[in-house]
Amino acid sequence: MFYLRLTKANFTTINTQKGSLDADQSNINLPAVTTDEAQTIINTAIPVMSPLLANHAWLVADVEDDNNNELNNITFDPINPMPVAQVYTNCDGTDSGMDMTTGAPCLLDRSPAPMYLAYFDMPVDVTVTSDDVTVPPAADGGTEAGSVRMGEITILEF
Repeated sequence: MFYLRLTKANFTTINTQKGSLDADQSNINLPAVTTDEAQTIINTAIPVMSPLLANHAWLVADVEDDNNNELNNITFDPINPMPVAQVYTNCDGTDSGMDMTTGAPCLLDRSPAPMYLAYFDMPVDVTVTSDDVTVPPAADGGTEAGSVRMGEITILEF
């Protein structure tokens, strides 16, 4: 098992899902997000609570098809363990008000938020299952796992 970790001063530490490789992997892209940009994303997606990036362990999830287009009406169930708070976002990063992402595929890059954002009050290892997903890179048909750490963001891509 492995995961990638991107860290730099004034940027948010980003972690990928845990996985195993049976061949070389190329073209791995991780977003470089400043801490200010990450906090803006959080404030847009969860405006009522506005939790701080540094005080929580963050989970982000996105679901795309083989052409890298986001899928619509996606739910993640179950998130194990259950997060303190979670939000599914519209294309503009605001809370969809539902238990699924809406509006995908977005015509432009989803900004300023991912499809799904959640946080935990302590570091945890999470397992996430997305409904009806059988597209790469979810080789096991829609389940991903990752380590979520305080003040960091773990990205799970389906």
